Amino acid sequence: MRTEWRWLVSLLVAMIVGLTSAEPVAAQSKVELEFWYAYPNLFDRVVEELVVRFQRANPDVIVQPAAVGKDYEEITQKIQTRIFAGNPPALALHGFTYARYFAEQTPIVPLQEFIDRDREFDRRDFPEAMLSLGRFGGKIAALPFAVSTPILYYNADLFRKAGLDPRKPPETWAELEQAAQRLTIPSEGQHGIWFHWNITGNWLFQAMVSCAGGHMVAPDEKRVTFNEAPGIRALTFWVDLVKKGSMPRISAFAPAEASFAAGKIGMFVTSTAFLAQLERSTQGRFELGTGLFPRDTERRVPAGGNAVFVFAKDKPKQEAAWRFVKWITSAEGTTIMSKGTGYMPVRKSVLEDPKLMGAYLQERPRLKATMRQVENMEAWYTFPGDQGTKITDIIKNSIEAALQGQKDPKQALDEAAAQANKLLPGRQ
Repeated sequence: MRTEWRWLVSLLVAMIVGLTSAEPVAAQSKVELEFWYAYPNLFDRVVEELVVRFQRANPDVIVQPAAVGKDYEEITQKIQTRIFAGNPPALALHGFTYARYFAEQTPIVPLQEFIDRDREFDRRDFPEAMLSLGRFGGKIAALPFAVSTPILYYNADLFRKAGLDPRKPPETWAELEQAAQRLTIPSEGQHGIWFHWNITGNWLFQAMVSCAGGHMVAPDEKRVTFNEAPGIRALTFWVDLVKKGSMPRISAFAPAEASFAAGKIGMFVTSTAFLAQLERSTQGRFELGTGLFPRDTERRVPAGGNAVFVFAKDKPKQEAAWRFVKWITSAEGTTIMSKGTGYMPVRKSVLEDPKLMGAYLQERPRLKATMRQVENMEAWYTFPGDQGTKITDIIKNSIEAALQGQKDPKQALDEAAAQANKLLPGRQ
């Protein structure tokens, strides 16, 4: 009897030990990934859905999403801090304007090696223009997640009141200026247009410079050229709109959006990424229209949006991160992203599939404006070297000084160019 009792006790102890020791083993089998992103108003809902669906199919991976910045500048600073501390997040969504910086100046894990050995991954389904946005030194450093171009939003109801045809939004700077004047009614506090000029520092300014036939930098990248004739023309165009009362001196997106939604601004130029947000804020107030980004001598628009970068150090996390990257850039993943934001899907196959984007595009013609500009898309230029981000800030400050009437356009850009040239590689 005593022998049986001792045997029973031993069995119970073994079972208890087995149970308690099994818990750590199960916990260790799961891989945890920190996934960072900026612009929570745009991406919170989309990221939540993508993470939930991924973990449902991948229970061995725990993705911890975190909105750590209101914009790309803030998330850049936080990623840099974590890199210096030796503990970067496993993955991050980051703007194309900083893609070169992260590819060349930080310890990312280039995705080319995963793409080359993954037979299930079809890179041919990505438009080459989009895939090239994350390619540096001949290798793909990051994959596009959300791609945008700047477009023209407008209040179709105000167009009709001003005698403008909402079916034919302005496509040139001259047409835009004329429409803005007709939409401006000072006595009612109504302005014709607002450009989201400070979005990520210089994105819309590059669009303006490019459409005027210019470039941000010389071909050899040894000097900036945004202060040459096309750049001066671009900034002068904005300053003249302000001087004529057609464009309000608003420096932040939120109050400008509120004014547009209230019917106090007739046209609103910003990223297609804000399509879903603007549809919500204007719903029931007026008919929202979208059009191409107005051109001057030509139409060249920088690709905005972001790519997904991998920073994970150890192999298990890298492999898990790649699985997550494949999911969020898959046909289903990019459909969730595009429908939830207004960014362009990054897969060609989704455009005709009625279960993905096909039927949706027929029902939501506003999204077609940015799709029509794919042929006019160019890379969002990133200044080289570890001081490149400072150059972006310099440009932003110079534009603001001109729009606030503190400096004329040429003076503002010349002074910015002088500072920027000193920060280019080999010039410090």
